[in-house]
Amino acid sequence: MSLSEVVRLSIMLKNMLTFSRPEEEARKEININGFLDGILMLMEKQLRESDIKLVTTFDDGAPSIMVSPGQMRQVFLNIIKNGMEAMPHGGMLSVATKTENNLLSVIIRDTGTGMGDDVREKIFDAFFTTKEQVRGVGLGLSVCYGIVQNHGGAIDVESAPGKGSTFTVCLPIA
Repeated sequence: MSLSEVVRLSIMLKNMLTFSRPEEEARKEININGFLDGILMLMEKQLRESDIKLVTTFDDGAPSIMVSPGQMRQVFLNIIKNGMEAMPHGGMLSVATKTENNLLSVIIRDTGTGMGDDVREKIFDAFFTTKEQVRGVGLGLSVCYGIVQNHGGAIDVESAPGKGSTFTVCLPIA
């Protein structure tokens, strides 16, 4: 129990530090499909244990993007983990890439509980959380929003109660 609390506090502290001063690392040109494949491979066991089916639809012609890999990994892991938590009894998580108008979009859709407009309007606000206090402090999506904006991109969410959520991260093509 002590160890799990230390890990939880460590994650909270790291999120607070990232929020106040995101770690800047060298930006690299990456292939988004391979990058997402690697992240999903890490999550595969957790998805399976949570009875969540994963569906990927990648744009084979997706061009490279210039990003800080560690920061982008944090963005996608956070969105995927939130989607998993929104499906406590299993469901489907789909991850897709699409190229349009000089932008690369990563679309992450879950079949979870969804959220109403009142929650959806606040999810990118710092310290806003719908989770119990022992599980989060409301910095995850706020940090993600800042990272994506810092990369010249945008992040959007569509959701409705009982209908799941769709997060779209748009990034400029390298």
